[in-house]
Amino acid sequence: MIDDLHTKLREAAQKLDEGRALDSERICLDLLSLHPLNADIRHVLALSYRAQGRSSEAERELSRALSRSSKNPSIFNSYGLILLDQGKLEAAQKMFVKAINLDKSMAAAHTNLGHAQSKLGQQRMAEKSYREALRLNTTLPDALIHLALLLRNEGRLSSFNFPPDLLSETPAAHPGLAMVQGLIALDKGKPEQAETLFRHALKMQSNSAPLWSNLGLSLAKQGKKEAAHEAYTRATDLDPALFEAKVNLADLWKYDSPSIARSHLLEAIILKPEDKAAQDMLGFTWFMDGDMDAALVCFQRALDIDPTYDQAAAHKAGAHFLKEEFSEAWKEYNRKYGPTGLSGSPIKERIPLWDQNLTLNKPILVWTDQGLGDEIMQLGLVADVYERGIPLILATSERLVPIVERSFPGAMCISKNSLTHQADVIYLPSAQSPAIRLAQILRKSIDDFPDRKAYLKSDNSQTTALRKKYLGGKHGNKPLIGLSWRSANSAFGSHKSIALKEFLPLLNITECLFVNLQYGETEQDLSELPIDIRKNLITDMDIDPLKNMDDFASQVAALDLIITTSNTTAHMAAALGRPTWTLIPRKGPGWLWYWFEESSKCPWYPSMRIHRQAKNASWQAALATIATELTSFIKEFQSLTRN
Repeated sequence: MIDDLHTKLREAAQKLDEGRALDSERICLDLLSLHPLNADIRHVLALSYRAQGRSSEAERELSRALSRSSKNPSIFNSYGLILLDQGKLEAAQKMFVKAINLDKSMAAAHTNLGHAQSKLGQQRMAEKSYREALRLNTTLPDALIHLALLLRNEGRLSSFNFPPDLLSETPAAHPGLAMVQGLIALDKGKPEQAETLFRHALKMQSNSAPLWSNLGLSLAKQGKKEAAHEAYTRATDLDPALFEAKVNLADLWKYDSPSIARSHLLEAIILKPEDKAAQDMLGFTWFMDGDMDAALVCFQRALDIDPTYDQAAAHKAGAHFLKEEFSEAWKEYNRKYGPTGLSGSPIKERIPLWDQNLTLNKPILVWTDQGLGDEIMQLGLVADVYERGIPLILATSERLVPIVERSFPGAMCISKNSLTHQADVIYLPSAQSPAIRLAQILRKSIDDFPDRKAYLKSDNSQTTALRKKYLGGKHGNKPLIGLSWRSANSAFGSHKSIALKEFLPLLNITECLFVNLQYGETEQDLSELPIDIRKNLITDMDIDPLKNMDDFASQVAALDLIITTSNTTAHMAAALGRPTWTLIPRKGPGWLWYWFEESSKCPWYPSMRIHRQAKNASWQAALATIATELTSFIKEFQSLTRN
């Protein structure tokens, strides 16, 4: 009789594993008619009810099972799962703890405790529980999957010591583990491989909302926007409460359709009102729609949740910049330098932050940061301080040092990289400051930007020689026009770049000579031009800005006009005071706060004129305008040089 009971109970459990919960229920009910006091039967029956979504009936049976078997850790673990399903997180947590107290080696209970702790916002405790589960069972998929997701949400996935099988390119047999493989591939910048892994997992588990959401993420990173939208939508259809899918949908549309993105974010925030990233992105949708006041409310809400959230502070700064509220903007912008104001300093905190006393007669170390273009822009602030006679030690990127030395002859100039190796230098200054922080006192309003033609200087003799070289004695009345069309920025350079062949309306103008100022490889770009056009575009193989920026500065200074996209060339040309026409992307990826939004003037560079990309992402109108203005520029140039 007992053997028959065990056989039937194993059959019920097997039916349950096969997804046949009704069959399992029938077997258990038959058995209960014969063995009404058996706790194991009620346990399996409860799991059958749970599989059918009948949680109250499942809880009833588990309560009865515990009354007969109060020392069974498996029943406590199952009871915890039922409570977890019902959202009774603290009660579920207590059940899992009871299961563990009865059997500390029960890896499943540690995993489920991690689930409850994670839902309660106890991420450190959840991580500890998942790690303990994996210590007990190194290949437990549920613990491995959720630990990986937890670490990825915190940007720590790469620090996890994955089993070797997960690091191989062979898809895992378990759908959840294949999903982890896909996430690893995503973090390694391999979205195509991630897509393959997610699709493999979906063949085994086609109704997994997280898998569809992550598939959408891999598609979005490949620029497959419509397919990504379909995948995210499938995820939200399967699980309307999947927060990540709603946020991913919003992220997909935040630039092109901010109102659509906002609708998804509002749904997501109902699920997680204290999620700082969702609040920040909600603000960004208002920012993109031009409602800076609404944007500022959301950015502040994100900062109220996490006062150290630098991304929200940067976005808040951007909104203040566009409102021309410079004092507030700089306050938020400079949060990135941390509470001491010295985060990122080449000498760390070995000397204090400058109090910005502009009458000081002791040396101050000022260091530039960000990309090369930003450093050049920041040197405009340095020029203000330099002109006040304050002794300076200037630390910049090594490629800029010769130009900085020439432009600020009374200052000590040094590369940031070598600064740490010259210990004697760091004892000379009385204080230090990031260069952009000077804007707090020098750029309190739009009226504080000086009408300074130039603040960097090229090598005059080399500039003269290069101009003579390009004109060759036979083009004396032709202006030299520098041309740069690409940004090398790895994150959003493609949004700032324009295919060279799109410049044909300009390049067809033969009354001027064009000089190739594009850094990096350009042979492929040039090969796409007609041969006769290429002949009118000078490429000086002796100048390589990636190797010698000083030579490049001399080349730029030798030209009459520079037409460029938003890149280092734009900053260099305008800082040298050359007439510079800069093609700026629409507000969105690739757009930078210091280009502002509407004006054709640039407060940082009086010699610069801005031409903006259309809202439909086309450059055609801007390039047509430049072609017309270039014709006028040439006529004016010729009239002046004839006299």
